[in-house]
Amino acid sequence: MKCPNCGYVFYEEFTECLRCRTSMRLILEVLGYFPRSTDQPFLTIEDIKEEQITPEKELEEERRGVPKEIELNIFEE
Repeated sequence: MKCPNCGYVFYEEFTECLRCRTSMRLILEVLGYFPRSTDQPFLTIEDIKEEQITPEKELEEERRGVPKEIELNIFEE
């Protein structure tokens, strides 16, 4: 967020300018709610990792009738 009084740029979680102490409450009210940053990340490494498929697991899925995922690379030249 940029202070209209002095031009200082700061995070939206502050309600007043850190340099000139101008109140930003009215501007924040017009823009909407900006939640405070958290200590914990939203995603973890486990959320992003790909699952390793073993041959045993592949056979198990085949028996249950789970369709296989097919990767299509249509933009390759």
